[in-house]
Amino acid sequence: MAMSLKCRLKIKALNSLTDGRYFAALGAEWLSFCFDPESSDFVSPQLASEIIPWLAGPEIIANFGQADKAPVMEVMQSLKLQRIEFNGAFPKELNAKDFLQVYRRIEGSEAIDPQKLKDIFTEEKLANQVFVLDWSEAIANESDLAKHDPPAFQSLCQQEQIIISIKPLIPIADQILTKVQPLGLEIAAGKEQGTGLRSFEDVDPLMEWLDLEEQEY
Repeated sequence: MAMSLKCRLKIKALNSLTDGRYFAALGAEWLSFCFDPESSDFVSPQLASEIIPWLAGPEIIANFGQADKAPVMEVMQSLKLQRIEFNGAFPKELNAKDFLQVYRRIEGSEAIDPQKLKDIFTEEKLANQVFVLDWSEAIANESDLAKHDPPAFQSLCQQEQIIISIKPLIPIADQILTKVQPLGLEIAAGKEQGTGLRSFEDVDPLMEWLDLEEQEY
């Protein structure tokens, strides 16, 4: 049985069954595969098709980067997926109603600028959209967060469905959950140390901290 976590959790760049089973058992709600062939996180649809049947519990998301190089609908249909993610605006050639959920990643300076985010939310709003703000590089501690007006982001999180991507650090996770209150958090999958060998040392402390059952002892 999966653990109960103090927040909803999305895992990005999943690329192995070991990763998938680890995070599924620990209570992650969403697992994302990257099908952008130009990304270092790229996973072939064939490999994903071998991993997904073994993952019980989490919802599976297909990330296509900027979507200009990947066979989007071919992959979605072959893997029978209903949740799709882009590192930019939703492509005009696709119909958002064909998907259960659409995830829009926002990176760089735009992800930490409340006014730019408001403009993006207004211009690109879809009925089934979730926004993912990548703060993994820009915000690593409480001081960084304080510089970017947490109340403004909290207000945005009350208006839109927002997941915030972070490095797996307990202090910043705690501050974001307390002061910003997003829909959930996102962290990257484990690090590969060799063929078939994974390391979860970076994420283990955070996962233990997120575990509600651990708080009871």
